[in-house]
Amino acid sequence: MDGQDQAAKEEAASASETLPSIIDKPVPLTILDDLDWEAHLADQNWTNHRWGASQLTDQRSKNLAEEGHEQEALVLKLLSAVISMHFRGNLPEPFGPMWQDGNRCTPAPQHLGQLDVQFLQAMAKSARNAWLKARLADVACVAGPSVGLKGRGMGEMGAVAAQAYLDHAKEFLAGNESIKAMDSVECLQRAMHLGWKYRRKDDAFREDVWMTAANAIDHAINKKRLGIISTLAEEIIQRQHSLAGTIAEKLEKAADSWFGDDQEAVVDNIPSFYKKAARLWHAAKNTARSEACYHKSADALIKKARGDRQAMVRADWMAEGIALLRRHRGDRTKIKELQSELAEIRRTISDEMHSVSHEIDTRDLITFIEQQVTSTELPTALFQLAFAFSNFTSVEKIKAEVIETSKKYVFQHLFARVVYNDEGVPVERGDAFDANDPANLEQHMIENICRFHHPLLANVAVMYATSLVRNRCEPTLNDLLALTHASPMVPEGHEWSTARGLLAGLEHDWEEAAIFLIPQAEPFVRAAFKRRNINTLAVKDGIEEEKSLGELLGHEDITQVFHEDIVIELKAILTHRSGHNLRNLFGHGLIKDEHLASTATIVLWWTLLRLIMWPYRHRLITFSESLAAPTQKQPSE
Repeated sequence: MDGQDQAAKEEAASASETLPSIIDKPVPLTILDDLDWEAHLADQNWTNHRWGASQLTDQRSKNLAEEGHEQEALVLKLLSAVISMHFRGNLPEPFGPMWQDGNRCTPAPQHLGQLDVQFLQAMAKSARNAWLKARLADVACVAGPSVGLKGRGMGEMGAVAAQAYLDHAKEFLAGNESIKAMDSVECLQRAMHLGWKYRRKDDAFREDVWMTAANAIDHAINKKRLGIISTLAEEIIQRQHSLAGTIAEKLEKAADSWFGDDQEAVVDNIPSFYKKAARLWHAAKNTARSEACYHKSADALIKKARGDRQAMVRADWMAEGIALLRRHRGDRTKIKELQSELAEIRRTISDEMHSVSHEIDTRDLITFIEQQVTSTELPTALFQLAFAFSNFTSVEKIKAEVIETSKKYVFQHLFARVVYNDEGVPVERGDAFDANDPANLEQHMIENICRFHHPLLANVAVMYATSLVRNRCEPTLNDLLALTHASPMVPEGHEWSTARGLLAGLEHDWEEAAIFLIPQAEPFVRAAFKRRNINTLAVKDGIEEEKSLGELLGHEDITQVFHEDIVIELKAILTHRSGHNLRNLFGHGLIKDEHLASTATIVLWWTLLRLIMWPYRHRLITFSESLAAPTQKQPSE
């Protein structure tokens, strides 16, 4: 037992020796007495990111090392690392690396050791520049607990950082340089955050912070610095309701006066500032003034919607204005009139749209299909049509494809997007790409499948393969009824409808195929659940009813029923708003006759054929292995 304890102690000691640290050699704190570590930064412009200051400091560190001053060089190396850190905001981990590529990155707080933090504490106390003092103290306060430094020392650093951030912000917020002023807002917000934690009982500091914020808003209103107004007004709404009424009064008056402004950005943002004023009035417990500002915001949006802009954005503004009036007890007659006006605007959206197409050479694909779909016997030909030339889209491959595309085409994925139907109604809104958000990632994966995978599969591969099968085999309804009755995948009582839909697809009557097959998709999925003895009923108000197709495809046990590749295919075709959404659109009567024959219908037809044939697919694999070339890809499901 003693031997195990000793081994554990040695392992712990070894681990402590390998902790990351920038000052990785013994350096006395007294070295700071004779080192003017701040001198080279006297003329530094601390606006925005500080990469230039970091590089300058790093170069001075290298020069000192070359001159034999290794200890001084390590101190400057630490300073360069701390300056380079990227401030993420008032988060649990407020600082991160400025740059990261895989496992490689620039320094972050987790790279600091205990000696590093002790040096930061000492340097923060003596720093002359307010921004630098704030950064050193802040990083020390963040990194200290992880290296065993807690208690009064860290609290002191937090208080020093809060005051230094405030001092830096006061210098620029009321100045004439808009970039520096906007950059200083971040420092003021950090001062508020740290002040709440480390200077909560300091009334003078708290009064100074909020007086600075109020003065900054006054100055920003005069200079029309919209970003500063919005950010600091939000802080008042969240933290300081005693100022809300005063700021709301000023902001409402400012918005009233901006309608004739010559800056388009100012005029465009009038509705948002009326809404901000409304929220401030609400924080000040003045409901009447809050409702009045919401109505002013709605009127401003409606005025924008009647301007000379694109119909798509005009419709969006009008819809938002109507929504505000409805939420805040606007005049019902006026709302009805505005809804008619909105419908007129939406009818003009399609006139501004145009399609983009690209020609591709499909001869190689056609040749490949001719090599795979060869049988003159209908059962074998259908096997080949279902499995021989394509598979369901791989979830892992499409995920990697979407992530890689987001890196390659950065700007395409930076912004939110809105999808409109042919009547100009927004039917889907998507946020900017976020690989760490499962719902967002799935949304982009489904969009990618429907935009880039399905068109080639449906309009070339399936269309040509069905032509081959029809011409060689001349299928009849009885042939397909035999298939649907034999397959355990077809729900009992749905054999005839399914067979009619399959026959219509083989005859390229895709309107009829859609009418028969779209309603069959849900019974297919529900029957698969029941074969696994998984309940598909939901109890509501004492009544049992079947769960919807969307609920089934999102069921916690879906992986026991279908492979993930099949699940995402069904979502893309049937239920997801970013996909074809066939089931929901058809079920609510939103698909016009002219849109029944679509890529989505063809892919649904092929998907259901694969599911019907699924229990027998091993026969095709055996058959194909005897005929296929060595490079031929086999079905993987």
